[in-house]
Amino acid sequence: DGAEFSEGTSFTIETEGIHTVTFYSIDNAGNIEDKHSVEIKTDKTGPVTVSNIE
Repeated sequence: DGAEFSEGTSFTIETEGIHTVTFYSIDNAGNIEDKHSVEIKTDKTGPVTVSNIE
């Protein structure tokens, strides 16, 4: 979502919505691969059920 790149193997998405995650790898020789992007959809709101039984 436009944040700075950070080194690591995991990250946390705090908010609901549609997020774009962009990533790349650097090997031990210093070769940098092209950037890749994926769309992540998060929904932390539980479902609501409605009964129409009278």
